[in-house]
Amino acid sequence: MFKLVSSKHVPLTPEFAKYFSELPSIDGDRDRNSPEGRRRVAWSRGLLSAGMFYTPKWATAELDGKLYRTDGSHTSGMLVEANGEWENAPPTVCIDHFVCDTHLDLVKLFDHFNSPRSVRKRHDQTRAHAAAESVLNGVSPTAINCCLDGIVHCKAEFCTSKLIPPTTRAYLIHDHAGFIAWAASYTKNRLFKRIGIAAAMFATFSINEEKAKEFWELAYTCSGGTDAPATRLMVWLRECIGSDQKWNHRAYYCKCIQAWNAWRRNTGTALRYFPNKPLPRIEK
Repeated sequence: MFKLVSSKHVPLTPEFAKYFSELPSIDGDRDRNSPEGRRRVAWSRGLLSAGMFYTPKWATAELDGKLYRTDGSHTSGMLVEANGEWENAPPTVCIDHFVCDTHLDLVKLFDHFNSPRSVRKRHDQTRAHAAAESVLNGVSPTAINCCLDGIVHCKAEFCTSKLIPPTTRAYLIHDHAGFIAWAASYTKNRLFKRIGIAAAMFATFSINEEKAKEFWELAYTCSGGTDAPATRLMVWLRECIGSDQKWNHRAYYCKCIQAWNAWRRNTGTALRYFPNKPLPRIEK
């Protein structure tokens, strides 16, 4: 088993941060130089620069006379990289020290500090951020998340490598609360609960808010006439339900933008999709 034997504050100096960051860890500890590791370090550095890096809590463990670092790899490494530029750093760090009977105990202790079960879920993050925006009072987190997914994929142009990291995704709520408050009501219709459609709504809203509201209301109500682009779009969305043909997020987005462009030009559209072609330009 593992047991906590001490918990104390020690002065946080460049020398101590370097010593701690160089302590051995167990196999499975994330490499600070991996893409995810660099994101974690950058996030901590941002907190330090903003004066929001409060007293960190690190942990060590002893097994068979050898000392291991079990928590604090990224923050201690970040402080080393900061090279003493610590005008906003706290004066101390809290160190929890454990002793372990076996190597399995050391692994269990490591899991204790790195369990995904202790991480706030996306739903919780959304609720917390949405609570700061009065226009989102009463809007369900599910609807907000649907809108956020659309924003994220639209900004990344449906390129997975460009997607905004989950850790910063919820902050988009504050930049686009107005769009979310408007678009969330459409997600009551299951036809609109698709990332590609939410992305198209965001793209059109961003380029022409007034006309976007008009177009998507025409689509939602099918009130523009049988051959109207918005109506044809809704007919196609209904046909997708139960169809053997499966479309990805990008396809839904492209067909929505085709319908939008045709409506803005007052022309018809066949709603074709060509996966190897660039994303369509959006008419204002």
